[in-house]
Amino acid sequence: MPLVLAYHGCSLETAQQLLGGSPFLPSTQDYDWLGSGIYFWENDILRAYQWATEPRLHFDHPSVVGAVIELGNCLDLTTQSGISAVKLAYEKFILTSGSDGVPIPANVDPTKNPSGDKILRRLDCAVMNYLLMLRSGLVQLHENREVAK
Repeated sequence: MPLVLAYHGCSLETAQQLLGGSPFLPSTQDYDWLGSGIYFWENDILRAYQWATEPRLHFDHPSVVGAVIELGNCLDLTTQSGISAVKLAYEKFILTSGSDGVPIPANVDPTKNPSGDKILRRLDCAVMNYLLMLRSGLVQLHENREVAK
């Protein structure tokens, strides 16, 4: 399996805990861009540090922890098959979400940033979490109906 060098932006306290042997704890915010998980910047320590210094995070002492990650069962968003998997998950998510009366989450920018970046990515997060549930077998689709295991 291939190995990648990756960097995790965090607070100094979190970095010290990780270096002391504590496990990485996944983020489960409903606005995490790629769904629940642990976020790394591949081969880019500066980008990880930039992320850790974003004012909205309020880290007194931004830090970065490096990791060597052995890739296993991955969703590669640089390939057509990975992109197609996300597109299919989006379509199925919209179909199943619309049928139960629950509002579909939306990506929003509460700060009205001039860049137009929708920083709270609730729809993206929900679609990615749904895709991961599909891939892990936690949700199956039968005749256009979602069935939880």
